[in-house]
Amino acid sequence: MNFFKILTLLFFLFQNFFSRIAFCQEVQVVFPKNYFSVGYFEQKTLNGDISRPPRPMMWTAAQKSNFGGVFMYERLIFHTQKIYSLTLGFDYGNWFAKFDSIQSFSLFFKNRFWIYHNKFLTPYIVHSIAGLTLLSQSHFSTKDLGSRFLFQDFLGIGAALGNEKNLFVEISFWHYSNGNIFPVNPGFDVPIVLSVGLGF
Repeated sequence: MNFFKILTLLFFLFQNFFSRIAFCQEVQVVFPKNYFSVGYFEQKTLNGDISRPPRPMMWTAAQKSNFGGVFMYERLIFHTQKIYSLTLGFDYGNWFAKFDSIQSFSLFFKNRFWIYHNKFLTPYIVHSIAGLTLLSQSHFSTKDLGSRFLFQDFLGIGAALGNEKNLFVEISFWHYSNGNIFPVNPGFDVPIVLSVGLGF
C-alpha cells in the first residue's frame, strides 16, 4: 500500500465531492484556537506495511513501532483567511516494539493546508517537521538511537467535521530521528497514526 497513492486518491475524492457542495452554500470559516487529540496505532488493526514518504521528505528509519498512542495539545498562532493555519503543540507518545517501550515528549509547529470549507466536512493536509523531542531512553528495541534528543516529523490528511469545526479526525505517518547530528542515527517510524480530537 503506497502512502502517497492514498493521499492522492483521497484528495481527488475530496476535490470532486466537496467542491460541488462548497460553491452551493455560504460557509462560515472557523479556526478553533485550541485542539486536543488522541492518536492510536496498532499493527494488526492498522496496516503497518504502508509505504513511507521518501527522503528528503523524511529521514530513513531502521526500526518500526508496532503499537502505541499519543496525546496532543495544540494552540492556534496564525491563520490566513481560508487556506492555511499554524499551531504550536505539545505531545506525549508511548510507543512499543518487540517487548520494549519508549516515551516521547515533543514540542512542534503543525501546518494545516485547508482544501475546502463547507458545513459538513472540511478536509486538509497536515505536516510537521523537526519537532523537538526528548525520549525516555536512548535505545528502542534492538536499536541504539544515538541520543535521547530526536526530531519528530509527521505527514498526513485530516478533516474537520461540522460548521464549527469542533470535531476532527486525522491519519498520518510519523517518524523520529536525530537528523544525523549524532554519529548514530537509525531512527524509527510509527507507520500510521489514527487521531480523533476536539477543537475549541
